[in-house]
Amino acid sequence: MEKTTKIYPELTGLELIHRLEGTCDGVSNETFSLALSQEEENSMKDRIVDLSVQRQIIEEKKEEILRGFKKELKPINEELHETLKTVKRGTNLRTGKLYKFVEGHTTSLYDENGSFIYSRPMREDERQFSIKDSPGKAQNE
Repeated sequence: MEKTTKIYPELTGLELIHRLEGTCDGVSNETFSLALSQEEENSMKDRIVDLSVQRQIIEEKKEEILRGFKKELKPINEELHETLKTVKRGTNLRTGKLYKFVEGHTTSLYDENGSFIYSRPMREDERQFSIKDSPGKAQNE
């Protein structure tokens, strides 16, 4: 059979279907390519423009929402980072008064709750106490 652009061009609708089924050697369901008509192509190009505009509008909204989420996440991420560092160190950094007690050649430090923080060898400037200047001694002795 010679390949032409259209088989049975004189038939349409059910007549064409009946003729195709009656004369073919087999029927199968397949995916195939079919060239677009000029009207279909123009319609699809217009649709591409419409979809591109819609996508751009949504992308702009998405970016605005993401900026809002980033603002919300920033303090959470900062606290998370600091908490992870604290857990990794195994200690908690605090700032506050430490009370120093010197005994022998050792200086021990306690916090405002009276809890022991650490001890270390006495520094040179801590060895120069006179009785008048030593901590815990009355000034008028």
